[in-house]
Amino acid sequence: MPAAPIPPAFERLGGRRFLFYPAILRVPANEWTFRHATWSEVMVRNASSGRDLWISRRFLGELSERGRDPVVSLLEKLEFRNGYVYPCRRRVIEMPLGGSSSALDQQRGRRAAVVSIRLEARNESRASRMAGSAVALGVLGCLAVVGYSLQGGDAHRRAAVSSLERTYLALSGADTYRTVILALGVPDRERWVVTSSGNRIRLLNYADRGFQAVLLPQPGVDDRYAGAVDERGRILQSVVLPNGGLSTPVLLDLEQRDLEH
Repeated sequence: MPAAPIPPAFERLGGRRFLFYPAILRVPANEWTFRHATWSEVMVRNASSGRDLWISRRFLGELSERGRDPVVSLLEKLEFRNGYVYPCRRRVIEMPLGGSSSALDQQRGRRAAVVSIRLEARNESRASRMAGSAVALGVLGCLAVVGYSLQGGDAHRRAAVSSLERTYLALSGADTYRTVILALGVPDRERWVVTSSGNRIRLLNYADRGFQAVLLPQPGVDDRYAGAVDERGRILQSVVLPNGGLSTPVLLDLEQRDLEH
């Protein structure tokens, strides 16, 4: 197999020290040297601590030499955690709308104010009846608008949360075990299963996001990403494997197993 090419940004450096922008979080000194490259990652060394880190090629941008020190741009903000470099992602936290939850509960449970209309049985006119109807319709209209707004806000929050649950869509059949961990983070659980066709498969369970990443062992190289399934083995994503075939047949075998245990 031919050697992996050096990314153009690092080839132009010629062994010089450089900075990352934005700087990798949780790393005290932002000064690095290039060490090694594979087809999917590069190894860099921190000039202060001497620690070597692997960074996926997908996060690397262009080289800028306008300032005193060369700068390699990062396409995503990264952080150092548990010995690896991960994308720095913000968790979406649902917040109450317009104040505390108790105030909202009181507002939702509060009945519409009753408009006191004194009707004189003998002197009631058509105008007074129309005025009472207009007030009632106005109250009902306000309640409908409030209900629609609350439902719309909930829908936006659900959409924001669901986007975190589909982070696997950024992966492909070219990703290895290491790059999957870099993209998705450390799984809640990791195990091996054997499908009904005899294929040995590695499962990375992300229970808080409701999916499992599937990896296939490859002879002589790191395990390759083959797609994602839910907790019961139903296919969420299939990919094109390095041999040109689809991973769908392998993932369909998982549907024949009970993956909840």
